[in-house]
Amino acid sequence: MNENVTLSADDIEVLTMIRGGHSLMSELVDFSGWVGEKVNRSIEVLDENRYIARRGYRGADFWAFAITQKGLDALPPLSGEEAKLFEYGLTPMDIRILKLFNEIGGEHLPGKIIQEKITDDVERKEAVAAVLKLLRMEYLNQMGFIRRRVSINELGKKVLVKVA
Repeated sequence: MNENVTLSADDIEVLTMIRGGHSLMSELVDFSGWVGEKVNRSIEVLDENRYIARRGYRGADFWAFAITQKGLDALPPLSGEEAKLFEYGLTPMDIRILKLFNEIGGEHLPGKIIQEKITDDVERKEAVAAVLKLLRMEYLNQMGFIRRRVSINELGKKVLVKVA
């Protein structure tokens, strides 16, 4: 561990994504749009210097991360709204996606909904990552094997009431 490490802009970006609830290596690669090696370089710096902790050191847990207090202290403080969302592991985009599925109701193809409702390409990438994270966190349900359809569930509706 190097007490005098200076985090790069990439390290800060990865740390920010982890604080935002993107805790899996696959999510970090998808969300950043970077190659895995680039994300992994930042993960190694953050892990070796205790800005993050791995869920475990075997299997899938090796590629799952949580931010430590040191990591939180290295980032700019959250606003009041962001801090409220952080308690649930959510970001403003996550709430936007939950609200969208809540408003339209029923089961929908997530890619089609994102394409129709979100016009900015950068936001679309963020929205896709948010859908995957919300499925993992069980705020959304998915149905279908070939054509995955997504809907908001009761847990997702409850968290909306708490944070919106």
